[in-house]
Order: sequence, then structure tokens, then C-alpha cells
Amino acid sequence: MPFISSLNKNIWACYIPPFPDELFTSWFFRIAQEHIVKSHSFGKYYFAKQQFWNRDVDNMPNDYLKRIIFENTPLEYSAIENLFLTSYEAKLFENHNPVGITAGILPLGIHHRKRKHNGLLYCPLCLEKKTFFKKQWRLLISNSFKLF
Repeated sequence: MPFISSLNKNIWACYIPPFPDELFTSWFFRIAQEHIVKSHSFGKYYFAKQQFWNRDVDNMPNDYLKRIIFENTPLEYSAIENLFLTSYEAKLFENHNPVGITAGILPLGIHHRKRKHNGLLYCPLCLEKKTFFKKQWRLLISNSFKLF
């Protein structure tokens, strides 16, 4: 991992910054691809204590996950917070419910690592332009462009 003297820390060798409005899981998969490693292997190596596959990590980030990102990237905590759906609290909903359904957020319906709901609705035209998934695509209502 390269050492960045201005930050006084090592960062991931193939670090790429998240796009504006990018979901954490989208950024996580892009970083794993950049390191030419399967996402499961990347997660197991760097986030050994984090359970990625059996919970909605975009909706339920924990302090351990945020700390690992902070320690291995040049991102500030505010930018890290912005990767998760919890950043919409007080903007789109009053109370975020990490263990249940939050009004306005599409649930994944995870049960034993199986996703039972369509928790991400994406725009194929937007995805053609830039290959990343937006946070707003996890919302019940999203209107980022005019249809007509």
C-alpha cells in the first residue's frame, strides 16, 4: 500500500474515489475490480470482521466498516458517511431504522444471504454513461432526469 505523507497513512494501492451519489456497495465492487480481486476476497481480507453478504450494508453501516475505509483511503469521515443511505436522514426521512424498513428506502429483503426484493431500481441509460450505482436508485422515488 502506498504511503501518502500529507495524510500520514497508507492507502489501498488501487484506490479510486467514489462518484458523487455512489452507493457504498457499488464503490466497493469497483475498488475490488481495480485491485483485480474478487469482491468476496477483497472484503474478507480488508474487512475481516464485517458481514457483507448477509445484511444490507448500504443501509446498516457500522463504525468498524467506516473506520477501515478511513484508515485505507484518503476519504474524510463526511465523504464516507455520504456513501451510505443513512446520509439521507433528516433530509428525506426523520428516523432511519437500520434493522427494519425506513420509509422511502427500498428494502432488499435479505434472508440467509438471499435477496427477496428489488431493492435497487436503476436507469440503464445512466448506467451506460458511468458504470456505478447511485444511492438515489435505492429510494422509492427518484427523478434525476426528465423522461419527456
